Amino acid sequence: MRWVAVGILVLLVIVIYTVLARAYLRRGRRHPSAAVAMGRGDVTGAGQYGGPGTDAWVASRGTYVSTTTADSRYDRVTVGGFHGLGVRAAAVMSVGPDGVVWRRQGADDIRLGPDRIEQVRRDRGMAGKFLAGPASDRLVVITWHGDDGQRYDSGFLPRHRPDADDLVAAVTRLTGPAGSPTTPTQGAS
Repeated sequence: MRWVAVGILVLLVIVIYTVLARAYLRRGRRHPSAAVAMGRGDVTGAGQYGGPGTDAWVASRGTYVSTTTADSRYDRVTVGGFHGLGVRAAAVMSVGPDGVVWRRQGADDIRLGPDRIEQVRRDRGMAGKFLAGPASDRLVVITWHGDDGQRYDSGFLPRHRPDADDLVAAVTRLTGPAGSPTTPTQGAS
């Protein structure tokens, strides 16, 4: 009798987890244009996880937090499944002439070309991570758009607070004053 109750409980847990996993994967269909950010193959200026490439202007270790819709910091984008845009992971964020790249440990890389980036800012949180205290504005959030014009926010939390300023400055330099790609000045970091 006891084994029957345990078997029913195990079966119920399996059914619940299957339904939750399918619902999570189905959410990815709501934001198909976000798939343009999912990196495949080698990325110039990014190097392997753990270090920047030679073309990177700025690189920083930290945590890739998530990608959400720009309209709601709580609406996590799940394109790419369990290794996609909504997955938090240790990462190296690199900014170079080809755009922004997050080389994530245990998850697919994410890359944004300079033509997709609309703005960069520092924030105190988004889905998956909220900060409090004196370092509450350390989260670097990049707003970008997909092919259909849908806007997204991708967040990165650098390990060291000064890195946030460097990353924001590099992305701002990348997009230029009107959102057009520019090249760095001689001697820039």
